[in-house]
Amino acid sequence: MAVDYGTNVEETNETKVVETNGTNVVESNEAKVGEIKIGISLKESFILTKSNLIQRAVIFGITIYMIYKHMQNQDPDDVINNFLVKNIWFPLFLVNLVLTLCVLYYGFALTQTSLRFLYIDVFYVNVFSQLVRIFFSVYMLVIIFVQHTYFVSDKHMLVSFDRSYIIIAALIFSYILIDSLLVIAFVASIYFRMEKLKKCLSKYWFVRLCIYLFIDIFLVGYYIFLLISEDFDVFHAVFLGVCLLGALTIAYCLKIEMCEPNMWKLKELDENRIPPSEKVKLAVKIMEMKRDVKIVAENA
Repeated sequence: MAVDYGTNVEETNETKVVETNGTNVVESNEAKVGEIKIGISLKESFILTKSNLIQRAVIFGITIYMIYKHMQNQDPDDVINNFLVKNIWFPLFLVNLVLTLCVLYYGFALTQTSLRFLYIDVFYVNVFSQLVRIFFSVYMLVIIFVQHTYFVSDKHMLVSFDRSYIIIAALIFSYILIDSLLVIAFVASIYFRMEKLKKCLSKYWFVRLCIYLFIDIFLVGYYIFLLISEDFDVFHAVFLGVCLLGALTIAYCLKIEMCEPNMWKLKELDENRIPPSEKVKLAVKIMEMKRDVKIVAENA
């Protein structure tokens, strides 16, 4: 099947003719490239991106509410809320806006009959969005782990930000940071045809789960220490439960990924396995189709 990477396209009511170096191939209006669907309706595109859009909408709702609440009751002496709005809520709003635009472009690319738009999304827009996630995750990890102390001149007192209530966020941003780094590395290995790197990432993709599990166990120990060494705090108890549940979930996922079904026998490491990432799978399929198109064009 020929795929449009910048080819001339003639469309009728029921079919389209793709011309590639003099070779005409008839396709349906909704082109299917392997398992990739392009030229779909706006409604179908929304369905495919719905989960991401809902996630972005929730983050918008939270950040706008917190910023609006702060603006309605601004208090120069409220150091903690001023810190949260300026250093967390407002930057998160801007980052979420950028990522929303990236999701919208992906939805737009799915509605186009040319694979060029999806190619741009996977290899350029996707990499840009992953870089945004990486920079913001690093920024948030610095905010979380660096001690913040402020002097309130009117009251002649020092106010310190209690990190124990936000350190659990390090769990989320560590996940995002590692996942984004791996996705960029894998997409780059496909784009630049670095087969050794690609096979290495495929073979040892499970290592990310080991890192996630270590982070979860560390936080479980941290909140157990707080509950033992300090007065009981219901939030610390809830965070302990969340981290413990996360550790058990990741351990289960690690078992499924590394062991044979219903057994504890380790699987053989597969260097040709495609990681369970939507954009990585699209990148692999697009490059395979691009290679097939090149072969057809050369043989025409």
